[in-house]
Amino acid sequence: MISIIIPTYNEEESIENTLINIKKQGNDYEIIIVDDGSSDKTIDIASRYGKVIYSGKKNRGKSLDKGAKESSGDILLFVHADTILPDNALKMIRETLKDQGVIAGGFRRRLNNEKIIYRIIDMGSAFLRYLKGFIAGDQAIFCRREVFFRVGGFKGRELFEDIDLCKRLKKHGKMRVIKSPVLTSARHFEKYGILKCVYVNLYLTYLYYKGVGAEKLRDIYYKE
Repeated sequence: MISIIIPTYNEEESIENTLINIKKQGNDYEIIIVDDGSSDKTIDIASRYGKVIYSGKKNRGKSLDKGAKESSGDILLFVHADTILPDNALKMIRETLKDQGVIAGGFRRRLNNEKIIYRIIDMGSAFLRYLKGFIAGDQAIFCRREVFFRVGGFKGRELFEDIDLCKRLKKHGKMRVIKSPVLTSARHFEKYGILKCVYVNLYLTYLYYKGVGAEKLRDIYYKE
């Protein structure tokens, strides 16, 4: 069974479309929504589609870890609340993991704005992820349950929990990117501006790989 784990915080505008899409994926899965203290209608909506548990603090790494511990599937799939899976995504995951050498993976990512600048952002992001050898959270990371817990999960990281997990996973087997893309909201680029978002993302990624500590990264992220 595949356990689908979705962290949420005030996602009433996005979460229902994400959950409706998952419900079209077939069977043999469970949905676990981990809420970080939403004050809107997120919990009301989510509870109609899956099991809702409460994290108590806005920290995606801790929420994802908590959802994983509450799950029962032999495959874990981590989906952002504003991400739409491709058709037959769960089938593609199962087919990918038939290769016993593959322990984890994700999908290509496509932002849901059709302007050409967003295709350039998609290509740039894909190149950076390929260059550094990681799969990002907005690509819907999936992983064999046993391996996820063996490497310590997301270790409660607030930022770069996806990159940190992938660095540890690579020591235990292959990770594969499925060509069919997930459709992820471009809302942050639209709200804060493309140049600012690209700058902040690249700057923080640079600092992460230079070994800057989690507290310093958090201070810069929230200041920006």
